[in-house]
Amino acid sequence: MKKIQFTYLAAGILLMFSLTACSFGKDKLDASLYTKGYLDVLYKNQVSDYYLQYAGGDEATAKQAYEDSLDSDVSLLISDMEDEISDELKAKYRTMLSEIYKNMKYEVGTATDNEDGTYTVPVTAYRLHAFAGTLDKAAAYYDSLSSAEQDKMDETEDFEIYEINAVMENLKNPEYDEEPMTINITLAPVDGNSDYYGISSEDQLNLYVAMMDGSEWAGEEEEEATE
Repeated sequence: MKKIQFTYLAAGILLMFSLTACSFGKDKLDASLYTKGYLDVLYKNQVSDYYLQYAGGDEATAKQAYEDSLDSDVSLLISDMEDEISDELKAKYRTMLSEIYKNMKYEVGTATDNEDGTYTVPVTAYRLHAFAGTLDKAAAYYDSLSSAEQDKMDETEDFEIYEINAVMENLKNPEYDEEPMTINITLAPVDGNSDYYGISSEDQLNLYVAMMDGSEWAGEEEEEATE
């Protein structure tokens, strides 16, 4: 199984969505409502009227952006082996990511208006353990096979499918860190224009890493990134 860098994946998924809220000609922006609406679209494919009011577009556009983003995520996830795997396995990775995102757990707190025209939005993140024990489980299964069965598995995608199924099994009863983390998101004017507010990629990346522990499938670089 290739090691997967979930920090890179996190950076990639954010590019598919509007990062800005347009407040021109509208009521004062509720930074908390907008941030929650943005996260709900990004991870859960749930579109609120408030999000559409400030992000622009319609529900169909937002939902298509979610689907396009998911496709992009899969490509990033399997970038080292995309040309080597079947469409069936790609579809399984896509379903796995979709289920992981649906189980992302977060709570958006009350935003603070700052004197410099920005908003600070606290987001409480509960880190999801989607991958916990999956590699050990897959390795134990592989070791239990005969040499002939192992050779057959090596020639197919059965091992990767077994790992994905182990993740899906974890998601039937998802577990999270006992202690949540609070990540402060800054909603700031874009290029000094107070009619448009955006969330920095750094803040979004920090929040993504806080919500999902991908270290077991990512190796040492992911562990260092979350310290």
